[in-house]
Amino acid sequence: MRFIDQFQVILLDMARTFMFGVDRFAEEEDFAATYRGLGGTSLSDDTVQCCLRRTVAQMQADYDRWDMFRPFPSVRQYLQTCPQAQDFPLGAVALLEQTVALHEVGTIPASHAATLWRLRQTHRLGVLSDIFAPSAVFLREFRRAGVLDLFDMVLFSSEHGYIKPSPFPFRQACEGFQVAASQIVYVGDSFERDIVGAHGAGLATVWITSDQQPGQAGIRPDGVIAALPELGRVSV
Repeated sequence: MRFIDQFQVILLDMARTFMFGVDRFAEEEDFAATYRGLGGTSLSDDTVQCCLRRTVAQMQADYDRWDMFRPFPSVRQYLQTCPQAQDFPLGAVALLEQTVALHEVGTIPASHAATLWRLRQTHRLGVLSDIFAPSAVFLREFRRAGVLDLFDMVLFSSEHGYIKPSPFPFRQACEGFQVAASQIVYVGDSFERDIVGAHGAGLATVWITSDQQPGQAGIRPDGVIAALPELGRVSV
């Protein structure tokens, strides 16, 4: 018997689970070029680079220490704390927000899209993932990859405000699917965010990793795989 056949619902993390090349926020990233590509003209390249590097660095630092029971601020809220923001022309913050989104989103490979199609033949599917930016650009990639309609539910932290391992989004998923936590298995690549968070909400877990050593004593994933296409081959 396959491990996943114990469950009605497969709930998935997104980044590095079935979407790759995400979070392109390195120092060498040309945020200004992305901003210009969106039609931005009112801010200088230096202003764009300075503001977005500051914003992204602060978001990433806060993400690592944020209280899971408080809503995480939006990209726009962070952008508005930039020293120059009070002088930004109308619409500039929205374009900077879109710039962050385009650097955060990745690509869904055809191999993983095919895996999602196979999983959908036997299970209801959902996504529960942390993202900084608004969801539109991610959903556009889902649509391009032909997987958007495979999901009964998509829960992004930028929409509901809470980041993993908060129990809130996991409970919201149970309510949305109208099934008990015992009927959902959560699959993700982050031990501290995905496995600990789902475990705390009573969900079974599968950890995507090449490292077989869990990071927190007393919590063990129910399964360990190297990549999502292996999920259907795990036996009880």
